[in-house]
Amino acid sequence: MAFTVGIAGITGKVALCVTRELLKRPNVQIRGYCRNPTRLPLQISNHPRVQLTQGQHDDEATLRSFVKGCDVMICCYLADNDVMVEGQKLLIDLCVEGGVGRYISSDYTAEFPQLKPGLYRKKDPILQIKEYLDTKNIKAVHILVGLFMETLFSDLFFFWELKESEIRYFGSGDETWELTTYWLS
Repeated sequence: MAFTVGIAGITGKVALCVTRELLKRPNVQIRGYCRNPTRLPLQISNHPRVQLTQGQHDDEATLRSFVKGCDVMICCYLADNDVMVEGQKLLIDLCVEGGVGRYISSDYTAEFPQLKPGLYRKKDPILQIKEYLDTKNIKAVHILVGLFMETLFSDLFFFWELKESEIRYFGSGDETWELTTYWLS
């Protein structure tokens, strides 16, 4: 019996890792959604168990068609707050409408539920999405990876202040940092 996984934002780094791992399972069908399918490696875009849909985060009709028939939706959006909040809310609503059983939200991060809105503005969108998912009839999953090693010293990592040689944190400062990598092997 085939199991269908939708991956919104399939061209991103995390999405590509997830896609490659899922394709190792012969019973998994993948439905990918992205703005530009030509950005995908050919071994994924040409794979017989991958179906691609091109569209924008706010294209309700195209998203509705994409979501239809998925058992799980993995959101791998990485963009501005409008996409991270409003884009995900639309995707969540369409998943609920379409009977998708599980939604994995788009923020693979540290233990964010302890944060208060405004403490780290870059994390406010995921707090809003968690609150939104709590009101919906869908099983929500939030992936708490701690931190990806690949982004630890990048410009994207908002705890690290390179110019000041400081790390911003919440808590006592004695908490353990959990790190992982995009690739497991």
